[in-house]
Amino acid sequence: FLIHHHEPTGQILPLKEHLEHIHARDIRSANASQGPKEVAVGAGDLPWLAIIGTLAAVEYRGWLTLRRQEGNRLVDLETGIKTLKNVMI
Repeated sequence: FLIHHHEPTGQILPLKEHLEHIHARDIRSANASQGPKEVAVGAGDLPWLAIIGTLAAVEYRGWLTLRRQEGNRLVDLETGIKTLKNVMI
């Protein structure tokens, strides 16, 4: 969402009837010295508490899968799982 300048929670409501499987990824926005960078879920700029809250509000019951294509993938996935567990409780 952020890489395309979309506000993520605002995109959930119009798509709620079509959501079946969500890939959870995070990104740190571009700055003067580098472009956008994929990071572990919870280490970037996405508002996970708001995203999970919005998914709960639309009664989303599908899969939420963590994805990581760069970095230390196993450690980053563990970090992402902890982040999502913390915002879901």
